[in-house]
Amino acid sequence: MADPENLAHFLDRSFLAIARETPEFPTQMGVFEIAGEEVPQNSFAGLKPEDADRRQRVLDDIKQGLERFPRNRLAEEDAITLEVIEFFLDYAYERSIVGRAGRALLDHDYAVRPSLGVQTDLPLFLTQLHPMRHRQDAECYLARLRCIGLRLQDAAERLRAQRGTGLLPPQLILGGTADEIEQIVKEPASDNSFTRAFLEKTQAMPDLPETDRDHMVREIEHELASNTYPAFDRLAEAIDAAIPDAGRAIGLWQLPEGEAWYAFLLRAATTTSLSADEIHEIGLEQTRLLQDEIRVASREMGLAVTEMADIDDALNSRREPTVTEDDDDARRALVSEIEDRILASKAAVTPFFHRLPSRKVGVRAIPRFAEQHRNQSYQPPSLDGARAAFFELNVGQLLDAPAAEKALLVYHEIFPGHHLQLSLAQEIDDLPLWRRAITFDSYIEGWAKYAEVLADETGLSGDPEYHLLRLRRDLLSTANLVLDTGIHAKRWTLDQATDFIRSQAGLGADFATYIVHRSAAVPAQLCSYKIGLMKFLELRAKVRTAQGDAFDVKDFHDSVLKHGAMPLELLETVIAAG
Repeated sequence: MADPENLAHFLDRSFLAIARETPEFPTQMGVFEIAGEEVPQNSFAGLKPEDADRRQRVLDDIKQGLERFPRNRLAEEDAITLEVIEFFLDYAYERSIVGRAGRALLDHDYAVRPSLGVQTDLPLFLTQLHPMRHRQDAECYLARLRCIGLRLQDAAERLRAQRGTGLLPPQLILGGTADEIEQIVKEPASDNSFTRAFLEKTQAMPDLPETDRDHMVREIEHELASNTYPAFDRLAEAIDAAIPDAGRAIGLWQLPEGEAWYAFLLRAATTTSLSADEIHEIGLEQTRLLQDEIRVASREMGLAVTEMADIDDALNSRREPTVTEDDDDARRALVSEIEDRILASKAAVTPFFHRLPSRKVGVRAIPRFAEQHRNQSYQPPSLDGARAAFFELNVGQLLDAPAAEKALLVYHEIFPGHHLQLSLAQEIDDLPLWRRAITFDSYIEGWAKYAEVLADETGLSGDPEYHLLRLRRDLLSTANLVLDTGIHAKRWTLDQATDFIRSQAGLGADFATYIVHRSAAVPAQLCSYKIGLMKFLELRAKVRTAQGDAFDVKDFHDSVLKHGAMPLELLETVIAAG
């Protein structure tokens, strides 16, 4: 049998090599030390072609190193580890990490995009995820702030390079990014989210005297005024210059070899071998089935309507009176309500799991400048436990939401969804650090959708509207299979995409626009939810059939969670092996 100690050492050194190339990745996971060495927290990954090439060489070196460990001589969990990491090396699509299978198409990755682009991602990363434990972290905060201007410059250079290759993002995406930059630079350098976050996080820092803190604040304001904001302006100028050369079509198919890039992204997002055509057909069939189920549920609630949009209108008529987005008291009350719901959901799910994670979770409001483009999301705790997990809450979207919608979000994001799964994975001490840190969209989003189903099946919400609302949200995830493949593989126009999602999922005009724009800007990712959910439900049904009366849902949950996140095809193999 291969020496597990040597494998563990190799994996730690490999993870450290990736961490040095993409410093955001370990920070997001809360990894500050690997194999006794500090992980850099003072920079962001470069966006130039030579940076991407260097990252590819690191992935190649790791892949070659793994070949020294014959799989048939490894212990079972070590063999799983190799499968997980090899898939990551080939199909990762994690911030600036692009797997080896996408090497020939690296230039196809959009230089900018709304919400998840460099212009929004790095400011939010710095203000919300950067650690602030001691003086060195405060100094690293300043170093990272200085990097933002450089990365914005990288993005502008990539845009200029893409103008001559036919690889520009569509006009729709460029315009949305420009709008977002305009909102960001509205904040004056003397009163902005960068400074406010720094002041809040360093307020009780014991090794940072007030005079030094004040000096750093002045440095932040100077950096913003002299470098960061001008870099935002230059990126906006590059976008404006690129828009006339960009295509009006919104799908990847319009790019040279765009179909191959989309196939890579689908494999990365779904962790399956399903083609765009297969996913499209699955989406069409499942959409029809869910629409029938929704009509039955709506009749049971006494709603005398059958069209998806009419059902939504009937549900929306039960909402609370609209609250103005500028009502600060209402905003604070919503955050407090979500915090209470998290505590209640934790108690409610206890009977269905052998154990719950010990890590705490809080709620943070997304800055108002990002509310238009950034959706709710969950950020896991740091692996060392120093940083608590938090739920990024889009307060503007939820001010007048019904109770059932708030409950569904908590089940999806916290208990029994993302927080339960991701925090439990972090607490599996006998897994390599890499296994506890990395994620796969189809697994984590599939589990979160499964969490919504579990809450529905077991009546956790106690709200008669929850079942119908959960089906409505499932319909959106299902229709997104058709929408995403329609946009990027079937050559749908903006109008076709919008008409489909409005008519088949019953969305209002504004939300339909948001979903279509997101699918155009972040190809394939929306396919991970439903594909993942279907796999978890399929595996549970198989295990229940095989075990009969001996089936225990707690044991099933343990079996799919105890290995951490993994590709769906591997998960199926692991569960089948028992």
